[in-house]
Amino acid sequence: MRTYAVIILAFLGSSVMAFDAKADLLKALNDAKKVGLPTSPSDLNLLAPSKETIALEKLIDKASLTMRKYEPSFGQVVDIDFENLKRKKNGRPEKPYPEPTSAQITSRTKETLSIIEQIGATTAPRQYKLGSTPVDSFPRSASVKAFVTMELDEATTSAKQGDAKEVIRKLKIVRRLIQIVRADDTVVGLLGEQASEQKYYAVLQKMAKDYPLIAKSFAADLLSPLKKPTIEQILKQEFFRTLSTFALSSEAARKQPFVELGSWKLEGGKDSLDFLIASTKSWALAFPELKSCQSGKELEDRYKGLKSKLGTYKFKDEEEIELGPSWAEGARALDKAEAKRLETIKVLGFG
Repeated sequence: MRTYAVIILAFLGSSVMAFDAKADLLKALNDAKKVGLPTSPSDLNLLAPSKETIALEKLIDKASLTMRKYEPSFGQVVDIDFENLKRKKNGRPEKPYPEPTSAQITSRTKETLSIIEQIGATTAPRQYKLGSTPVDSFPRSASVKAFVTMELDEATTSAKQGDAKEVIRKLKIVRRLIQIVRADDTVVGLLGEQASEQKYYAVLQKMAKDYPLIAKSFAADLLSPLKKPTIEQILKQEFFRTLSTFALSSEAARKQPFVELGSWKLEGGKDSLDFLIASTKSWALAFPELKSCQSGKELEDRYKGLKSKLGTYKFKDEEEIELGPSWAEGARALDKAEAKRLETIKVLGFG
């Protein structure tokens, strides 16, 4: 009887601890919401998909597939890899991967550029995907960055031919493409956009050097600032991404503990709860201090002054990780595109 009582008390104790942890998380999330952080999908106030945004995503997918036309599929590559392992054991030469012919490359390039022209004529924003991660957002960003490179190459070809009107038209398409490299307001999205933007300015500078007559036809609108998210928007989406990493589907929630937050369910296991509580508290402390920053450098400087207060967290046998927006320690990287724009203004004689 005594043993049975001990088991019951132990079970009740662990249940109370779990309940307290859930209550602590809900309190931490409530405090985060009070300072302006999004604690559920509804807090992001995202626009519903429109015909225009859906059409844009379809064009991006179409151009991405066309750009890789005639390339071996992932399955084919895997099959060849396995076959080459056998060949190596038997001392036989490796089987090469199939490569498109020059005619196929020319054909797919022409077809892809035609779709890119259609993308350049659109005006809708990218459709933000809730719960996206660097793993699934990076490939889509990489595709549009490839479109930028293709169109810049076309603009350079037109410059060689002395066709200033066509150069300007293509550069305006590039500016549109740069704006849609970023499908969200996260750091990964913004850095992807900035990489393309810097490449654009580098091409403008090279054209000014190699084709001065073409550069004389450039107007200031080719160097006007591109719209970017504020530091506050970046912080909000980075915090939301941290939370969404622990979001459960309805099916998964039936199989493990969870914390309900409206229609949203977050992992409710001990490790997840402990981390989410510590992380949310750090973000709630950091956000009011950082949201008004006007540049990456200012964000980095303020973060470094705040870093010691945000703490760290250790998952079992793993290394300690820094809590809060730890990526802000290198936030001055967010200023590189603007610095390149100002440099290009001087090179082209606009300022």
